[in-house]
Amino acid sequence: MLKHSLRRRLLIFTLLMSITPLVFMGYFGYSNTEKTIIEKEEEKINFFLNNIRGKIVKFFSNTKGDLLFLKGVTEDSLFYSNDNISDIDKKELENIYYHFSKNNKQYAQIRFIDKDGYEIIRINNNGDNAYIVSNDKLQYKGCSYYYQEALTLKNGEIYISQLDLNRENGKIEIQLKPMVRYITPVYIDSDLKGYIVLNLNIQYLFKDIEILKNQNGYENTIILDSEGYYLLHPNKEKEWGSEVDLNTRENFKADYKEISKEILMSKEMKIKSVGQNILAWNPVKIIGLDSRKMIIFLKIAKNNYLQPLIDFRNLFIIELIFITLVMIAIAIIISFYITKPILKIVNAVENIGKGEFDVELDINTGDELELLGYEIKKMSFQLKNMYRNMEALVDERTKELKLAHREMEIMATRDSLTGLYNRHYFNQYIQSIADDIKNNYKNMMVLIIDIDKFKYINDNYGHNIGDIILKAVANLLKNSAREKDITVRYGGDEFLVILNNSTKVGAEKYIQRVEESLDEWNINSDILKHQLTLSIGYDEYSSGKHIIEVINNADKMMYENKVYKSQK
Repeated sequence: MLKHSLRRRLLIFTLLMSITPLVFMGYFGYSNTEKTIIEKEEEKINFFLNNIRGKIVKFFSNTKGDLLFLKGVTEDSLFYSNDNISDIDKKELENIYYHFSKNNKQYAQIRFIDKDGYEIIRINNNGDNAYIVSNDKLQYKGCSYYYQEALTLKNGEIYISQLDLNRENGKIEIQLKPMVRYITPVYIDSDLKGYIVLNLNIQYLFKDIEILKNQNGYENTIILDSEGYYLLHPNKEKEWGSEVDLNTRENFKADYKEISKEILMSKEMKIKSVGQNILAWNPVKIIGLDSRKMIIFLKIAKNNYLQPLIDFRNLFIIELIFITLVMIAIAIIISFYITKPILKIVNAVENIGKGEFDVELDINTGDELELLGYEIKKMSFQLKNMYRNMEALVDERTKELKLAHREMEIMATRDSLTGLYNRHYFNQYIQSIADDIKNNYKNMMVLIIDIDKFKYINDNYGHNIGDIILKAVANLLKNSAREKDITVRYGGDEFLVILNNSTKVGAEKYIQRVEESLDEWNINSDILKHQLTLSIGYDEYSSGKHIIEVINNADKMMYENKVYKSQK
């Protein structure tokens, strides 16, 4: 009886000492790894939501300034006019509005409406190009709600409309164009001349957000308004369901009843684990838009990024069952030999349970005890490899996240075709040096370069040749610049070069280098059947000037250069 009791105790003791530490370590190892992976994913979500928030805030922040800029140039142009705008003044304003629209594609329309509600000037921009609307297509807008609101404005005041879908002749445009309209009156002394209207195209913002969604793998990102109506949704049929838009009544409150109130009332970003999902949202209050807000919402299934860990857990359970069966067999054998080798085995199992996998277990009995020692050492090696594999999985995931972050930073500042800096980088750079310019610590020359007859090249040679020309011009411009200069693809076939610490003389020398390189390219290249030429304009950016004024001056000079060449 004592013999059997001892065997049972040895069996129970051996199993507890072998299996319990493995289960304990496996559980906490799995829990800690899961926590680490979730924390990394939450960091990525946090970065993604704040990136979108930044885009939204920036998108709406500049419109008031642009509206007041157009008001100023309009009042300057009309200062000596009578009640009726002359053809010369109208032509001048059309030209100003056109170039402004060309460089600010987020504005679907720029309009000047007279005090009776009739459109005098309208510039449309569909994102690909801007064009002046002919007189026979101008409309009467006196009955529109935003014009009626504008009638109450005093000089210098701005009315900002609600965010809704654009209507033409009383009907919602297809395809849908979500807009916010900014309006301010134009006065000469105390005489009301009319109203400047900027239609801010929200779809321009949503296209950028769609790109970010796809780049980060968060295609199911949703954007809501403060009432819960979908402004951006993977299912396009759910968008714009409010009464003033498509009136489908599709609403976040119906789709997420249990949590919708918390999300719609929230004032800060939050990431929350709910069952098998992670819910994240970030409210964005739009300053200047009557404190309206958008809410960015994201739902992610945990299994999407925990699958490698789940696979490891399943493998661990199988191996744990196998090890348990092995240990039962070993414990039964051990129970028959109350000898010194048993104590060695018990000590070895205890060390493994503490995480010390490199155990020394020398048993030379020539029987099952020696085999048991071998199996325990084998088990220790397997467990060591299992945890190494788990650490490797976590390291690999971390490297992937860092690589994705670096790629996002590059894509945010570089043009994918030419490798030059993009417009986003240019805007950031201008903001970073604004104080140096203002305090006369720095001055620069800004050049705008446009490829002549680029539309002709695309139409007659094809867009592949057009891309080759763009890359060739980009390399030519960059190679002609100094290391401290900045070369930017500004949009389409238009480039912008910043010559730091330079003057008009430096700009002329740069243009000469460009023209010499272009002549050499024309001699050596047989891509085109005609001479490739560029139109160039420039202006100095120094204290007392606004960057928009500098760009407009350079653009005007470039345009005059293009006209002059076309008349030769």
